[in-house]
Amino acid sequence: MLLLCLVYMFSLSLYAGLTVLGLIVMIAGIYFIVMNTMNGRIAVLRKFNEHYYKYVNDVIKGFKNLKVNSTLSQNLLSENLLPNRDQAKELDYNINYVFLSINLISQYGLYLIIGAILFILPKFNLLPKEDIVSYVVILLFITGPISNLINMQNIYTRFSVANRRIINFLKDFSEESESNANVGAANVDFQSLNFKNITFQYENASGEQSFALDKVNFNVQKGEVIFIIGGNGSGKSTFINILTGLYDHKEGEITLNHEKLHSKKSLQNLISPVFTDNYVFSHNYDNYRLENNSQYQSLLEMMEMQEVVGDTKEESARRNFSKGQSKRMSLIFALLEEKPVLVLDEWAADQDPHFRKYFYEVLVPKFKKEGKTIIAVTHDDAYFRQADRIIKFDYGQIASDTRINSDFHPSML
Repeated sequence: MLLLCLVYMFSLSLYAGLTVLGLIVMIAGIYFIVMNTMNGRIAVLRKFNEHYYKYVNDVIKGFKNLKVNSTLSQNLLSENLLPNRDQAKELDYNINYVFLSINLISQYGLYLIIGAILFILPKFNLLPKEDIVSYVVILLFITGPISNLINMQNIYTRFSVANRRIINFLKDFSEESESNANVGAANVDFQSLNFKNITFQYENASGEQSFALDKVNFNVQKGEVIFIIGGNGSGKSTFINILTGLYDHKEGEITLNHEKLHSKKSLQNLISPVFTDNYVFSHNYDNYRLENNSQYQSLLEMMEMQEVVGDTKEESARRNFSKGQSKRMSLIFALLEEKPVLVLDEWAADQDPHFRKYFYEVLVPKFKKEGKTIIAVTHDDAYFRQADRIIKFDYGQIASDTRINSDFHPSML
């Protein structure tokens, strides 16, 4: 239909037809050129949105680590999440402004062509006056199909960007994650930690109190290895959540280095936790760099992960791992924080027998020798001798606090 209309226009006047066609091509060309330049901007906007969803996923799945580690939470929020939204908002505004402007230009282009038909072409004898009405009617008739073709460029631009990203995804291409430039963690002189008559109570939806942690007295000295044991519902997880600052105790007193603890952040700055439901973040929000980091390389080898990860690039550490491998990576990241206290919640439960034995008999003594204080929830009674003390929880209380000696046997607990 469009082709037939153009043929009819040329049959009325060759020069007028060429002029009108030239104006249509010029306006359409400007539109397509501008729209094609938007491909890059739309691709950048999609990448902003992709990173945003990753950040949100990190917040949801890694909220425990974020709540314990103020460095992680601050870096995620101030250096990643908020800048991402600010830049995406500005870019989205600019893209939509250009789309709106170019659509208006295409609409006003119609009036420009009609003006040329009414005033310019007859003046230069390029179009007989008796054919002016025919030209205007034809132009109005073909405006719809032409506008649809032009406006489809908007959809095509977004589609082409999405299609390229899908192709890249299917080819398993990945963009390199941003890494933080700073290395190291807070240098805190940890000596001792004491819980005195700590209590905590859960409440159900109706406000009734259910399980309670009752008058827990606990102490740990620098360099000690303490294993926490107990059955399901005994209070181990609640204790770990209070220790890491995820829960606020109701009563009692916590002292750090024999001074009353006024802010749980002071305690959290000492602790690197690996929870049983650990999560490997999609980006590096900490103050160390993985790439070309010799300490990181050594830890990969120590954790027998060098062949799995392959190199020290950021994206290689953020891939999908098995549960046991994921916990090894989380422990590596915890060690890179260089904090004095390691809290491990059933860390070895997902390791194979070989690495579990290696962890208890090689890594735990190594960490202790390096001055780490280790508090680990475990059920591996075959390795209880690797601890300095075994603390058993039962019904929300510490049932026993046993110091390990040469006469110790698990049956004594």
